Amino acid sequence: MSAQHTPGPWVAHQRLYAPIEFGHYVTTHDGLTVCNVTYQLPTEIDGQVVEATRISNARLIAAAPELLEALREAWPYVPEHHGPVQARIKAAIAKATGEQA
Repeated sequence: MSAQHTPGPWVAHQRLYAPIEFGHYVTTHDGLTVCNVTYQLPTEIDGQVVEATRISNARLIAAAPELLEALREAWPYVPEHHGPVQARIKAAIAKATGEQA
């Protein structure tokens, strides 16, 4: 059974107004929130500033619908002799959809 997700495209945004929990969030093109990508204060973890991590995570999440679609479209064109690549694509699609690889 294929998992159903909120249709893309998704967009990453920065949240600038929350007093304690702030960060980035991902919405649909019409503004529905898909997820929040936040950390509570402090803004450093293990000496690294989390702001760059937050926006990178939000951008990756926002690209998920297009990435899944691209993998599904590429699958038929991956030659059989590229078994490891086929296995990685199949595993990524399974992980995104909740199916078994």
